[in-house]
Amino acid sequence: MTWFNSQNQEVREKAIGLAKQLKEKGHELGMPAAKFLRDDIWELRVIVRRVQHRILYAFAKERVVLLTHGLTKESVVPPEEIDKTIRYTKEYLQNPKKHTHRIYR
Repeated sequence: MTWFNSQNQEVREKAIGLAKQLKEKGHELGMPAAKFLRDDIWELRVIVRRVQHRILYAFAKERVVLLTHGLTKESVVPPEEIDKTIRYTKEYLQNPKKHTHRIYR
C-alpha cells in the first residue's frame, strides 16, 4: 500500500480502474491493461502522462488475485521485483488472513 498511497490521484484512480477490470475479467484481461511476466506473475500496466507504473500480481486461488506491490518502470520490470511477488504469494498462501487487505469491494 505504500507505493499506492504515494502516487497522485490520477495514478491511483487509473490503478483502481484497472484493478476493477481485473476483478471482472480475471485471466482474460490482456494487453494493454495487463501482461504476463513469468512464473505465474503478471503486471497491471498503469500509464499516466507517459510514466509507466506497474502493479505486480498473481492469481493465488480460484477467485483470489494478489496485488502485491507497485513500481515505476524504467525499462523492464527488474527480476528481483518479480521474485518479491513470488515470495509474497507464498506468504499469502501460508496465512491468507494475515496477508489480506481490501481497498474496495
